[in-house]
Amino acid sequence: MIQSSEDLDSLAIIILNYCSSNDVIDNVKRLLSFHKSYRIIIVDNYSPDNSFRKIRNFFRDSDQVDVLQTGSNLGYAAGNNYGIRYAAKHYSIETIAIMNPDVVLSSSDVIEKMCALLYSDMNCIFVGGCPLNHYDGDKPMPMGWDIPSLLEIILNSCLFVDSADEKHQRRCMQTKAGIYRVECVTGCFFVAKYSLFKKIVFFDEGTFLYNEENILGIKARKSGYYSLVDTNLKYYHNHRVGKEIVSLQRRLSSIDAGFTSRVYLAKNYYSKSILPFLYLIHIFNKVFLFLSWLKDKVIGSMNR
Repeated sequence: MIQSSEDLDSLAIIILNYCSSNDVIDNVKRLLSFHKSYRIIIVDNYSPDNSFRKIRNFFRDSDQVDVLQTGSNLGYAAGNNYGIRYAAKHYSIETIAIMNPDVVLSSSDVIEKMCALLYSDMNCIFVGGCPLNHYDGDKPMPMGWDIPSLLEIILNSCLFVDSADEKHQRRCMQTKAGIYRVECVTGCFFVAKYSLFKKIVFFDEGTFLYNEENILGIKARKSGYYSLVDTNLKYYHNHRVGKEIVSLQRRLSSIDAGFTSRVYLAKNYYSKSILPFLYLIHIFNKVFLFLSWLKDKVIGSMNR
């Protein structure tokens, strides 16, 4: 167990990469600059852009960093599990941190205080902080939310329905100043007790992308665990916000991935009765995306 801010030997930070080598390198360089004793496990999810070789060569002289590659693109859940199991097999790990490549910490205090909060409560399985987006005026991003109801699973899948984050935080309970007990914590960066994470069998590998946090929340609640979020612990999760034109094929591919994940979620954790609604909404979403894309094309041609 991590007893103090200086005792991070039992912490492994898992960073899953897919075609984001520059973000990974910048992130890990910063983590190393804090001069802490955690392990850093970079898992390249079979990127087709030479990311693995670039990252491996950059950190080849670091004894603190392990760079792995999967045999195929496993997705978010299975890719992170790959890194977790490697860390547990090769090191004495008690704490796991899951961190996206585009996460930036201003100092090691964030991760140290997250770990301290994690071990301050016996039934706490995950701890998160407050992500900000530098490219969007340091706007706060979702930290934690309720496990969605059946109706929310349906409504959250609609591209044409307002789904404000605050509507999904009815059961978030403040326990101390700035600290909230939540059912789901954002997956871009959180810490976990390895022993409890293992009990709920890590991430559910039936998903490829989307809904992993909801499933973690469901599995944790079933085992009597919960998550904590400290709103005072701020870090950057830098999603670039721009007006670049995204192809229709890419937009459709994105909603197809989300749809597949929701169908899996419904079949395995909710009820198959909502599947017809999900299929119907998916069709409406495709029509909505096509009309939005067509509108952008028309406006773009008029402005030339």
